[in-house]
Amino acid sequence: MESRILGFIGSDKYDIILYLSQIFRTLEYKILIVDCSENRALSYCIPEPKIDKNAVLYVHESVQEERDESYYITHQGCEFIRNLSYEQIMEKRNEYDCIMIDFGFHQEERMLDACSQVILCVDQQLQNMIAIRPVFQGRDKLLEKCCLIFRRIYGCKISMKYLQQELGMSLPRERVYQYDQDMMDIKYCIDSQYNHRIQMSFLPKGMKSCLSFLLKIIEPTLSREQEKKIYRVCRVKVEGIQHTLVST
Repeated sequence: MESRILGFIGSDKYDIILYLSQIFRTLEYKILIVDCSENRALSYCIPEPKIDKNAVLYVHESVQEERDESYYITHQGCEFIRNLSYEQIMEKRNEYDCIMIDFGFHQEERMLDACSQVILCVDQQLQNMIAIRPVFQGRDKLLEKCCLIFRRIYGCKISMKYLQQELGMSLPRERVYQYDQDMMDIKYCIDSQYNHRIQMSFLPKGMKSCLSFLLKIIEPTLSREQEKKIYRVCRVKVEGIQHTLVST
């Protein structure tokens, strides 16, 4: 089976990647998470294994010896690795049900083109808006498979509409989602990095709705039983959720 590849680009979205990985895990998907970002925020959520220098542990045969950071780690039912190339991902895609890639702000054109969905995450900070602006310019095909997650820190003129104008995009209503940043979101992000634990039990309502929004795009044909299982295990409701859609 050929894997679906989900690309995540923009500002902090590692929490969303980790939460989705646990949702897909409940559906018994085989998951690979790849961190290609600049700041390695996602990597800090994964515990480093104790490696015996006399043994070979989770090392891909095509990875050069000097890149000792490039080994596979299994964490909470998912596999994780840093910095796979386009060629390596194409080789591995048949081994997984879903590959999720954190691009950071990198403009990896071939890898972005290979994604079945591209999730753009951005907040109101100017440096993040400027960094993401070149990625989608003149790339209409990429925009067709893009959805936008807008984290609003506080109410001001920097709205979803303003953001899309600045980025030169106009996505349909059903592919944009806005929610207000919750302090609990930040707490869980910090906890996941220091404690290496993905906490699903008490997610803020806004984050749960965000995950529901993404599931309807990524997995539009979930069965009723799958929806019930996701809610029972992760407390994320898929069916009948009221999304905060913002006019473009």
